[in-house]
Amino acid sequence: MRFTLRRKERVTLRSLRKGDLGACTKFVNQLVRERQTNPLLGVTLDRLHTKKQEEEEYLTRVLDGIAKDEGVNVAAFVGEQMVGNCDIFRRKPSDVRHTGLLGIAILDGYRGLGLGQRMLGILLGRAKEIGVTLVELEVFANNERAIHLYRKRGFKVVGKIPRKIMRKGEYTDAIAMYAQL
Repeated sequence: MRFTLRRKERVTLRSLRKGDLGACTKFVNQLVRERQTNPLLGVTLDRLHTKKQEEEEYLTRVLDGIAKDEGVNVAAFVGEQMVGNCDIFRRKPSDVRHTGLLGIAILDGYRGLGLGQRMLGILLGRAKEIGVTLVELEVFANNERAIHLYRKRGFKVVGKIPRKIMRKGEYTDAIAMYAQL
């Protein structure tokens, strides 16, 4: 799917491909750097730099999961630059295989432009197609923009996990949410 952002940038939404390794590595490293200064960013990686090998393992897992209907993915590209990525992977035990865990990240500068809404719309549709009927996520309690987006996409708050995240000596609660597909 292709569309134009309000600021006239052309965005392509598609699943990740084997050739996206360089874009994935750059994307994650931008998020990891931003994590140092943005207390709302839900990235929980401890390292300051992601190695190409680590991203290759991630990309292989995503592509294998898609091929086996274990997961779905939507990535956003402006030209060759990855600016957003989201996926849902189903749970492994047989009694919860109908459920999936959502993860999403969008680069600074591309948030608040409707990109997350479009990505989630496609992603949730694809998850339903592979038999996922319940999607779960956790979001930092102070990330009001993300919580608003999830609510717009039909997610409901289940509860709060107090003091789940500690960043720079400060605790942040996590909000657990779910959506029935």
